[in-house]
Amino acid sequence: MNTPTPPPPKNDRESSAARIALAGWGLITPLGEGAWPTFSALLAGRTLRDRAAALPPDTEPVDLARALGCVSSAQHGRCDPAVELAERAVREAATMAGLATTGLPLWLGTSKGAIATLSRHLGKGRPVTNDLAQCVALGPHGYLSHKLTERLHTRPMTHHVAACSSGLVALDAARRALLCDSENPSPYALVASADAAITPAFVHSYNRLGVLGTMTTDAYAQRPLDERRAGFMLSEAGVAVLLRRIEPGQPMPKGAIELVDTATACEPYDIVRSPTQMKSLARLWRQHANGRGFDVIHPHAPGTREHDPAELDVLLQSSSPAGSRTPDLYAVKGAIGHSLGASGLASLVIAAMTLRTGKRPPMPWLTEPMKLPNGRRLETPPSMQACNRSGSQAVLAAGFGGHLALAILQGI
Repeated sequence: MNTPTPPPPKNDRESSAARIALAGWGLITPLGEGAWPTFSALLAGRTLRDRAAALPPDTEPVDLARALGCVSSAQHGRCDPAVELAERAVREAATMAGLATTGLPLWLGTSKGAIATLSRHLGKGRPVTNDLAQCVALGPHGYLSHKLTERLHTRPMTHHVAACSSGLVALDAARRALLCDSENPSPYALVASADAAITPAFVHSYNRLGVLGTMTTDAYAQRPLDERRAGFMLSEAGVAVLLRRIEPGQPMPKGAIELVDTATACEPYDIVRSPTQMKSLARLWRQHANGRGFDVIHPHAPGTREHDPAELDVLLQSSSPAGSRTPDLYAVKGAIGHSLGASGLASLVIAAMTLRTGKRPPMPWLTEPMKLPNGRRLETPPSMQACNRSGSQAVLAAGFGGHLALAILQGI
């Protein structure tokens, strides 16, 4: 598994169809105030769990979740932390591409929106401020979109709410618009997501549902793909990707990363439970990934008992052509936690940096790889792995209600 696969053969799509490149990206997480600081922390093997050593043993669940999963700088802004995180991620992505944000079309995908503003004030007898009144009138998603338009002067397009698949669903919509919308004059599309929903209501609700790790200081952890997995850690994140359309006949920029494909699906099996057979995921995977030789797959892998093995059972059945090696896996939630609607797009940014550097970060929580439904044990190594910088990587997201999304990246 340590030897990268050779690059795929060249194709002639340059002359027949438009293509999509990643022109820039941004990522703000509890491990780093930017995409590359976060990635450096991942390469060093850091995780949210590292913060727990400084906490007293009797820390209450909400305080525990916030101490480990919040981005501290976003808590002290004037506006909702989701707004702060999304704005900073968008500015990082635009700066990487050398563009101003003014006039850029913006696709949003969030699960909860700017919900912290409501949580802080409603029912507590506090005065109703103009910001709070706006949030109530527009709703937490409309308020987030409005505030970003005010701050960034972007052009709002659509706002997708698809549980934990929201960010990748927005990415799919933006890619399709760039390729198919003849009325859109811009060759660029901004896609952004941010969730900052570590509030008492959500912490206690997720805990009652049984999807969080054990909420004590010495046990709260996230171990996706590991036999000891017991649930996820809530976290905050802001993430953005700037897409650029490459016209037919125009060469892809040297060293670029191409967004080869995106797709969405839904399997309304249950409002919260994962389907045991994941038939919609299997169909989505066959249609868009069958026959590709992936170097790394980034599964949704929230670290729950039921989801991880069922998902991997589908992805590993037909993830590479006959005769090629089994693809490597990377479950970034084990390090940065589960940022809900922002998690899929965050995984995409990590996949892009994995391609750019040729390094798949380590997974220090993976000490006992889990058993798959067929009885065999997962063979993914926990140590940092080399990967092909011109290879192909797949990113997946899944959410409550059966929302599914897929994105495929290719190094050039």
